[in-house]
Amino acid sequence: MKNIKNKEIVIIILFLIMGLLVRLDFALRLSGPFLLAGDAASYHSIAQNLLQGNGFQNTAGEVPVLPPLYPLFLSFLYLLFGQNFFMVQLIQILLNLAAVFMAYLIVKKYFLKNSFFSLLFLFLGVLYPFFIYWSRYLLTDINFVFLNILLIYLTVMLREEHKGKFILTGLVMGLAVLQRGVILFLPFFLFFYYWITFDIKYACKFLIITLAVISLFIFAWGSYNLNKHGKFVPVASYGGLSLYMGNNPYACPERIYYSDNTCYDRKYMRSIKNKNFLEKNALCQKKAMSHILGHPFLFIKNSLIKMKVYWHEQRYKRLVQWPVIKILDPFVRILDSLLLYFGFIGFILMLREYKKYLLFYIMILYYTLISSVFVITELARFRLPIMLFVIFFAVKAVEFFYSLIIKGFMKK
Repeated sequence: MKNIKNKEIVIIILFLIMGLLVRLDFALRLSGPFLLAGDAASYHSIAQNLLQGNGFQNTAGEVPVLPPLYPLFLSFLYLLFGQNFFMVQLIQILLNLAAVFMAYLIVKKYFLKNSFFSLLFLFLGVLYPFFIYWSRYLLTDINFVFLNILLIYLTVMLREEHKGKFILTGLVMGLAVLQRGVILFLPFFLFFYYWITFDIKYACKFLIITLAVISLFIFAWGSYNLNKHGKFVPVASYGGLSLYMGNNPYACPERIYYSDNTCYDRKYMRSIKNKNFLEKNALCQKKAMSHILGHPFLFIKNSLIKMKVYWHEQRYKRLVQWPVIKILDPFVRILDSLLLYFGFIGFILMLREYKKYLLFYIMILYYTLISSVFVITELARFRLPIMLFVIFFAVKAVEFFYSLIIKGFMKK
C-alpha cells in the first residue's frame, strides 16, 4: 500500500466498512433452517460427520462425493464456534471483502493509475449485489472467489524471479480444485498467458510445477475416495450428471436448469434411477460424451447458446431490503445489468492492448467456455469467480468515455 495516499486509505476503509455493514445486514435476514437448503444441507452434513469421526459422509443427500475443502472449512468453524451459522457468514463476508481489496491492489498498481477510477473499482466491487447475496449462504461460491483472486494476486504481484512463485500458485490452485473441480483445466489456459507474456520455457516451467502440485491434491483426495467408495473420484461425483443434463438429445440450452426441468431423456433416466449415484454419474457421463462426439456441430451450437444464457443479466426478486442504506436500493437493482453492459464495452475497447490485460481475458474466457459445456443452474452464481474482472473492464469503459469527454471540452 506504499503507493496509496492517506486520504485514499480513509476512503478505502470507509468503503470496506460500508461493504461489511451491508453484507451483515443482508446475512442476518437469512438464518436457521433457511440456510440448510440444497447443496448447503449436504455440506453441513459432511461437516457434522467429520466432527463425529465419520469422515466425508453425506447423510443429507444422494451425492456421496462432494469437493472436500468447503466441508473442511465448515467443520473447522463448527469446531471453533459450535454450530454457529452467523460465524460462517461473517468469515465468508470477510473473505469476500479481502478478495475485493486484493483485486483493488492489483488494478491500482498495474492497470488503473488514476486514483478516482481505482476507487470506483473498489466501490463497485464492495457493492456488487450478488457478492452480497451469496455471502450469506453456506455454499462454496464466496470462498471460491477468494481463491481465484488470490491466484491472480500471486500471479501478478510476485516478481518473476520469485523462487517459490509456481509452488504457491500450484498450492492455491490445488485448494481451488478441491473447492470446485471447474478450475481443473485452468493451468493449460494460463500456460498461454506465461508463453505470450514471457516465453515458452517459462510457460513450461509454470505448467510442470503447477500440475505436479495440483496432482498431489487430486491423488490424495482420489485415493481417499477409492478406499471409501471403491472408485477413484478426483474431485466430485456429479460432473457426469451435469454434463448429461447439458448435452443430450432433449437438452434445452436456452433455459436455466432446475430440478423440475424435463430437458432430458426421461426413459433413460428412469432406467438408471435405482443405480447407486457413482454408477449413475458414470453412465450419464458416457452418454453425454457419446452425444457430444456424435453431434459435434450441435454441441458447438448449444454451447454458444449457453454462453449467451451465462452472460444474461439476472435480478432476484426482493434482493435489496436494507434499512442500513435504503438510498442505494434503486442503484443496486440495476447494477448487475450496468456492469455487464459496460464490462462488455470495456472488454472490446481494451482488445487493442490485449497483452496488458491478457490474464483477465483468459480468466473470463476460461469460465465462459467451461460453463458452456455443462448445464447452467444459476446465472449470477456461475459468474461470481470472474465478476471482479468484469467490473474492471466496466471501469475501463467509464475511463475511456471520460477521457473522450475531457478531450472534447479541451478542444472547445
